[in-house]
Amino acid sequence: RALEGTTFRERSYILGDIVHSSPVVVGVPDRLAYMMDQAANPTTASNPTGASNYTSYAAFQAANSTRAKRIYVGANDGMLHAFNEGGSEVFAYIPTAVISKLNLLTDKSYKTAHQYYVDGTPVVNDVYDSVAGRWKTILIGTLRGGGRSLFALDITNPNTPSLLWEFSSTTDQDLGYTFPEPVITKLHDGKWGVLVANGYNSTNDRAALFVLNALDGSIIRKLEVGQAGTVNGLSAPKAVDINGDLVTDYVYAGDLLGNVWRFDLFDASVTPRFDNTGTVNA
Repeated sequence: RALEGTTFRERSYILGDIVHSSPVVVGVPDRLAYMMDQAANPTTASNPTGASNYTSYAAFQAANSTRAKRIYVGANDGMLHAFNEGGSEVFAYIPTAVISKLNLLTDKSYKTAHQYYVDGTPVVNDVYDSVAGRWKTILIGTLRGGGRSLFALDITNPNTPSLLWEFSSTTDQDLGYTFPEPVITKLHDGKWGVLVANGYNSTNDRAALFVLNALDGSIIRKLEVGQAGTVNGLSAPKAVDINGDLVTDYVYAGDLLGNVWRFDLFDASVTPRFDNTGTVNA
């Protein structure tokens, strides 16, 4: 509680309000359970990241078979929180983009001038790090109405989490408020990516889809759509795998002007299964 008689507002609880962020439970690696089946029949699997990766995922799962569960959720106290099964906080992360307005939390007028901070639902998946030669569990956090930024944490070991990267409007001015939830997926070039719709109220007021490297946050591709000079923004992306090889082929997303866009993520070396007339290719 803040001291009475000071200029700070009185608070009865340490944890900030949780509004739009839903809790995500992460325990033993199982988000790519299909890898276990593919490991048993590797010759029948389409695996652009290397034949051994299906088997190594089984080893990754076995090595983390006793991994402690964590509950991850964003809150409007400026933090992504991690709780254990007993409800005790294990760690919290404050994104750079919200630090400059943390002081507003102490203002007596906060109840009538509420601020959003880390208000997005975390997205979690296992990805393969080809440089390190091992699997990792990563978390992508968004601020939603709290800012124009997102971040990635390595939560493979829940006792020693680490920051992988942050991506914000200072990196690219086409990133707006991160209302759309990102998607973590495997790409045709064998890398793992994060599909990020640029959201709303960006500096340039354009609509764009970012394909970011899941491990370092660098831009793999940036696909801009819509008419120049028109206020726009892209909504949450939907990844589609049309041939069951567990790699994203197309991404669908709507914009503020009522359009629905299809983005082609086929690598230049890959022939799409569908041509532009909708005909299935052999």
